[in-house]
Amino acid sequence: MFGLACLALALPLTAALPQSRPEEQTAPFKADLRVDTNRDGTVDLSGQTDSNGKDTWSETSGALFLPNIGVTGRHCGGNGISSCHDASTNAQWAPEYMAPMRTVPMPDISDSATATIAINDAVARENVRIFLDYPGRVAEINFEDLMSGRPLPPAENDRWVYLENDTPIPADKLRQGLTLGIDARDTRRPGGWDGRVSVEFTVTDGSRSSSDKVMLRVAPVLTHHHLQPVKKVFVTKKPLNEDMTQAMARVEQGIQKNMQKAGIKEPLHRLDIDYTWAQDVMEPAYASIPGPSGPITLRIHVAGVPVIAGTEQTEKLLFQDLRREGMGAVRPAGFPAILKHKTLEAGGNMESIPPYTHNGKKYPAGRIVIGATDAQTPQALAYLRAQETQDPIALDTTWLFVKHVDEVLSFLPAKTSRGWRLALLDPMMGYEALSKLDKDGHGDVPLTSNPTALNSTVPTIREFLADESTKKAAAHAADKMKQVLRTLRQETGITDGDVVRIPAVVATMDSLKKWLHVREGPVSGGNGFLPLNSAFPSQVNGVPLSDSVFVAPKPWGPVVDGEDIMEKMSREAYAAAGFDVDFIDDWDLHLASGDLHCYTNTYRAPEAKWCWPYFHVASSDYQVKDYISDADFIGNVVQFDSPLLGDITGFNCVHLQCHIGTDMLGLARLGAASVTGLDFSGVAITAANFCATRINGPAASVVSGLLKRGGRLFVREFHPVLLSLDDGKPDEIVINFLYFKREEPIILDRQGTYVDSGDYKFGSTRRAVFNHGIGEVVQALLDEGMRLTMLREHQSAPLTGAQPELQVDERGEYSLKDRPWRLPLSYTLQAVKD
Repeated sequence: MFGLACLALALPLTAALPQSRPEEQTAPFKADLRVDTNRDGTVDLSGQTDSNGKDTWSETSGALFLPNIGVTGRHCGGNGISSCHDASTNAQWAPEYMAPMRTVPMPDISDSATATIAINDAVARENVRIFLDYPGRVAEINFEDLMSGRPLPPAENDRWVYLENDTPIPADKLRQGLTLGIDARDTRRPGGWDGRVSVEFTVTDGSRSSSDKVMLRVAPVLTHHHLQPVKKVFVTKKPLNEDMTQAMARVEQGIQKNMQKAGIKEPLHRLDIDYTWAQDVMEPAYASIPGPSGPITLRIHVAGVPVIAGTEQTEKLLFQDLRREGMGAVRPAGFPAILKHKTLEAGGNMESIPPYTHNGKKYPAGRIVIGATDAQTPQALAYLRAQETQDPIALDTTWLFVKHVDEVLSFLPAKTSRGWRLALLDPMMGYEALSKLDKDGHGDVPLTSNPTALNSTVPTIREFLADESTKKAAAHAADKMKQVLRTLRQETGITDGDVVRIPAVVATMDSLKKWLHVREGPVSGGNGFLPLNSAFPSQVNGVPLSDSVFVAPKPWGPVVDGEDIMEKMSREAYAAAGFDVDFIDDWDLHLASGDLHCYTNTYRAPEAKWCWPYFHVASSDYQVKDYISDADFIGNVVQFDSPLLGDITGFNCVHLQCHIGTDMLGLARLGAASVTGLDFSGVAITAANFCATRINGPAASVVSGLLKRGGRLFVREFHPVLLSLDDGKPDEIVINFLYFKREEPIILDRQGTYVDSGDYKFGSTRRAVFNHGIGEVVQALLDEGMRLTMLREHQSAPLTGAQPELQVDERGEYSLKDRPWRLPLSYTLQAVKD
């Protein structure tokens, strides 16, 4: 409850349970607190998967929990809204966003035993809440809450009792094993709480006691990258004159048309703020932890600072209008510090590199780029660094008029092994294009073809080039962009093939105001030469709505022979990167020093599995959920093999290349006395142990002496003919790869895996494949003295590893759609050790 209510809860917690007669406690006891240490979404009480290393935390191991900072039921109202959220009091508004904690049942303790759950670090205690699930508890009446008129959580949430460090927990609850939940009141903060918490579980029975500790860390706040699908597109709502209203209506119609093309189902949404730039008011982000059915995710708006508008509207928008259940907001820093370099605090000054690996370092959630220098450092940089996951890269953008990184670069989805490309503004490319037009006799063409700008002040190409400041501006901007590219090469390992160069023409603000009537805002200032700005709408400042649809501002460059030269160059560059670009006229936005990306913002799918590596466990292909929910379930592969395998009741089985162990479970359910798995992949064995402990089946990683005399080998494998087919011709049967084994393997470099892995980008994509012909396999067995008892070929295979066009049948087997008898897809072999 609120305020001092937590103290009133401590007494009824023990008094609520009937006290039985004291009994002498003779058995030793051990306090054992468990959390989701291995990040598989559940807490393992019977095995050891969550015990090893539970009192430490690292980037790859250790439990995570969420900052529970949404506003369920809009209960915060309008007073003190920024400080009010679902975890700002000791009442539990959103139990579904807690991370689980469990204790191993202690059946042998006496009735006098009690326990506490404590956080001894004062900073962590202030930021972390722990609750005990106490079904049937009658909630204490808190008169302060009743008199205040503040909303209370739903009655069903009363079962969650807030625990202070000294709240006693009675013996009967300890015998059952405690069900606990943990959440945070805040995110990781620079110079403050780093998100770590050590939780101590102490059980006292008479003069004896036992303690146990676990460590958790609050999940980092992560920004979205462009490989995550767009779910919603935002613009702002601003009172405009009639001409501007009509111009913006055309812009929004163009955006909506492309949203439909990209398959975005949500309508265009308008943020209720009297400000033009939706990108600046916030940076959409999220925090996530593993859950039993996949990631549990909370959206979090990182508050930006609009360059021109005051902060009050932003506060109302982010902390009142947008916050709700599962959706929170944070300020990177407080006032007045955040106002010192407020243009650099805006959301438009943060972009995200998609996931990648470089020099052995993995960034599964990608990285952030932000405009900053040592002299001009936004508070947001320290906040993002404190998350310790997306390691921000600072790039110098202070030479620009608005100073935002989205003016000069963007990251594009790509069908390459890396999975993305860098779209980069190239000022010298634009300047040289103008120079060539002048040399080719087109120097008298107006610099811009925009009809509203065509007046006596617009220079020709020749006049623009003759101004001594223009070449200086191009050279200065080109040098700055070389520094940007040099930094990104060093930090990511990108090559020339990963860079999409987009032409730009830059000039001083004085020149642009004289020639194009560019509006100057209060962020100006400089030395007469700097800052610089784009003469044309920046084609980098667009929005990738899918992996092939990109909306970019129409450049309105010089037109020669009926063609906008700048638009042509940009279109060709994007087309080479696989994008169909729609150029939208946003000239009125451009005159205010912004373009399409500045005008919009997006929610993207937050399901990036940055801490959840078991894609095959989550895939429906392996039927893990069916094994868990049905004790008699046997998967498709084992069902197919069962008639040939025969009765294995009482057999001791070894499964070679057991992968995640599902077929082992099927063999066990066929009656095998024991099933042991062997796989060269440590990750596969970890996943197999995960499956086994959830489904009560066996798994192990080391096997010796696999077959005794009379033992039987059973093999079901993809047919080597299938593996030799050309995977680039799915509609034809063409032999291209090796059938016979060679000394050198086939090397494949591809993203993803054969099950759905969402938008996750794998750091290791190269595979070495050896094919083994039927004769090679049979001869190897004969050479070992084994007796072949069966060899059968099948027209089907259990997975979609085949390259030709396939169909799946009711058994989950795949075969050719057309005349399946033409090709063997798998085979079964049995041999006995005499």
